[in-house]
Amino acid sequence: ESRALADPRGASKLELEAYLDRRDAGFKALEEAAVSELEPAAQEEYHGLVSAVARRAEEKREQARAAREAARAALYLQPPPLDPDGAATALRVMLPAPTMRAMVAALRDFLIRHAEGQGLEREEWAKELCEERASDFTEELEERLRLHWPRKGRVEVKIRQVREGQLIAHRQRAQRHGRVVREKNANHHAGFEKNITKYAHRCSFYASELKALERTLPAQESLAALQGLEGKCRKRVELFGEECRSALLDLGRATTEEPAQLVALSANLLKNTYKFSDSASNGDYSDFEFEELRLQLENLNAEVATSVAARVKQVEALAERQASALAGGAKFLQAFEAALQELSLREAIGMKYGAPRRNAQERLRTEQTCDANSADAVDGLLDQLEQLCAEVKLATEFAAAKRAADKELAARGLKRGKGAAGGDGPQLVVSPPRSAVVREVLKALRSLLFQRAQYLEFLPRPDLVLHATRPVNPEPGLSRLDEKALRKAVSAFVPTLAPTMRVALDAMEERCRAETRQLYEDEGKLRALGDKDVPDALRDWLTKSRKAILEDDGYRDKSRRRLRNQVERLEQLVAKAPKVPNPRAERAE
Repeated sequence: ESRALADPRGASKLELEAYLDRRDAGFKALEEAAVSELEPAAQEEYHGLVSAVARRAEEKREQARAAREAARAALYLQPPPLDPDGAATALRVMLPAPTMRAMVAALRDFLIRHAEGQGLEREEWAKELCEERASDFTEELEERLRLHWPRKGRVEVKIRQVREGQLIAHRQRAQRHGRVVREKNANHHAGFEKNITKYAHRCSFYASELKALERTLPAQESLAALQGLEGKCRKRVELFGEECRSALLDLGRATTEEPAQLVALSANLLKNTYKFSDSASNGDYSDFEFEELRLQLENLNAEVATSVAARVKQVEALAERQASALAGGAKFLQAFEAALQELSLREAIGMKYGAPRRNAQERLRTEQTCDANSADAVDGLLDQLEQLCAEVKLATEFAAAKRAADKELAARGLKRGKGAAGGDGPQLVVSPPRSAVVREVLKALRSLLFQRAQYLEFLPRPDLVLHATRPVNPEPGLSRLDEKALRKAVSAFVPTLAPTMRVALDAMEERCRAETRQLYEDEGKLRALGDKDVPDALRDWLTKSRKAILEDDGYRDKSRRRLRNQVERLEQLVAKAPKVPNPRAERAE
């Protein structure tokens, strides 16, 4: 040992192992208090020794385990025993140690899981069996106790059996009634809670719908879109109002009709309960029992009343919530009015801020109506002139035929009688003369066509039209009756047109702009216009209206084409083509 300590390398392995074994066997662990009293160097040496002893013990255990494995492996390698005939009595099976450990662990886990599962099932089965047997044995014990009466007990039962049966029946009757009433009241309350929760959710959903509609108001760009949202809101408010009234009626049954039915059940029970004093009805209740039953029913009615009071509070809270939700409709309408005013200011629409545009539209329609009336007046004069020409032509042809017939009869020495063919025929009206009527119609056509041409700016050079405005002398030799009949024969149409269609359009635009600015100034909304005289939407409408009338293929071009057709028709009626004095005017047209 001294040699091993002095020179570990020079000592033999067996000597070193023997020393270490004696050291480990003689090692005794110290307590913490004793270790703390040692010097630092001694403490370090002690902890190193503890580690060395523990490490060597672990090594010993590993060596022992390895030796056992080796011995087991050697045992497996030995040949199996032989029978008297020299044949092996068993097969030699050699499995590695890890495989064996895994197989044993798997078997252990399976057995534990199976035992746990079967244990839970057996525990449940035992509980059910215990309850079932307890119930069966209780009934069996009661039955045996009932049948095993002592003689004294039998006598007492015979004496008191009838009354005790009555008392038991009375108690069971009261208990049964209380159970039925409480069960029905609980069912009523459960249904009430379900309904009131549903209606409360409907209130929240309705309020969220209105808020969602209200948030979309500022994004609308037209009056129709705003009015569509308003219609949706009003429809939803109406439907939700009907739904609220239906909900309150439905919930009212849970606070009036259903509790009244339960109270009526208790009253009916008390009514059908008879006391001993009621000899006519063979009652079996004593005064004490009757009073006790009445008190029980009153307590039962008090429970129902308590439930009803709670339901009434919930219904009142729901009614307030519904009123608050319906008030959202008024808030939506306020937001709608604000959005409508904002849109009206921006787009110049609506009853108030759209008045200038409507007035301008009305003036534009009036101007177009006057233009159409003047064109219709020209067509009427042309129709009258065509009819006059046809009448004159027919009368002239008839007069020529009559003269030819008279001449032929005179050549034969005959005279035409009154009833002869051709004796009667179309005659010219004497008053007024047809020439005067034709002259008056042509005069009216000349004036009206020239006015329409100027209004439509159809004449490139109006000053080249000869004698367009020169007055025409009246037909000479007409009597007063002829002049009066002439005024009746030719209608006098006075056109109410502006100098030109462009001038009328300019006046309409100027008046619309002035009315718009004056309206915004009167309403205190002049700041909304800014530096502009009219809103952008109204300015766009004015521009569009001007283009629709004055640009190519607009309303003025259509009126010009109609005027050209009327002039061509007049040319055909008078059988005279108009001649342009200045060729440059034709090129300018």
